Amino acid sequence: MALPKTCAAPLTCTPGLAGTFNYQIFQWTNPVAQCVTVTYSATTASFGFVTVHNAPPTLTNLCTNWVADPGSSATVGTPIVFSFNGTAGTTYYFLVTNVGTPPTGCTLDISAPNCAAAGPSVTINQAAAQPDPTSVEPINFTAVFSEAVTGFATGDVTLSGTAGATLATVTGGPTTYNVAVTGMTGSGTVIASIAAGVCTSVATTSPNVASTSSDNTVTYNLVLGCTSVDPIASDTVCNGATHPGKAFTSPTAGTTFSWVNNTPAIGLAASGTGNIAPFTATNPGTTPLVATVTVTPSLTFVFNLL
Repeated sequence: MALPKTCAAPLTCTPGLAGTFNYQIFQWTNPVAQCVTVTYSATTASFGFVTVHNAPPTLTNLCTNWVADPGSSATVGTPIVFSFNGTAGTTYYFLVTNVGTPPTGCTLDISAPNCAAAGPSVTINQAAAQPDPTSVEPINFTAVFSEAVTGFATGDVTLSGTAGATLATVTGGPTTYNVAVTGMTGSGTVIASIAAGVCTSVATTSPNVASTSSDNTVTYNLVLGCTSVDPIASDTVCNGATHPGKAFTSPTAGTTFSWVNNTPAIGLAASGTGNIAPFTATNPGTTPLVATVTVTPSLTFVFNLL
């Protein structure tokens, strides 16, 4: 029995073709996008044809979920070989069929990768004009692929390091790209790399391999601006009452606080850091006791030198 190589018209398989319709189904999941080669050998005349499906096949219509077939039947001692482009993560079903005597034997070999071209290689390094260390955004890297690729875009670059970089904007192509890194949250290192499979070859559609680098690290020194403390209201507290304390805030992230109390007799220490914890107010005299607490905001700057 022979079926067309394409499924332009519906095909049906029924027991009325030549008696009993015998079949076996083999299942295999393709791990990556690649060319898959199928070799089928009939050890007896019981099985003579193979169709490939991307979901369970329907015996009454071989075109259902159809992917490929060899276009001819196998004979005993003469294997049939054919290939198809497999997509990553797809489970394929191989339907081995024959009309005639009950099944007695066959072999089905799946070879992958077989005819798939090697994926594009890529290097990513700091750009030629990129200062290192630097205090200026963006930090630029250059990604160079071994061949033209498609699908490489913002979001495809992996950022790591200690400076907390958050965004890598990709421009250029199709072989050489600029990667502009921004969003650093502190001083430290910025490291850029490219994972496998984020884009494909224009010529072969093969996915890229993971990047290699000779210098993909740049040191970033965060320049900190001025900081301040948000306004704090004055309080009046009776002798022996519990003061709830004060929590200091600032519009500048990373600000820390220290404070000095000019009248420790109110029950609060003469100085401290951070927020003021609750304390018991005291007044050893008979007239109101007034204390002034001066709060100083500050930012810590770590400067990295190579």
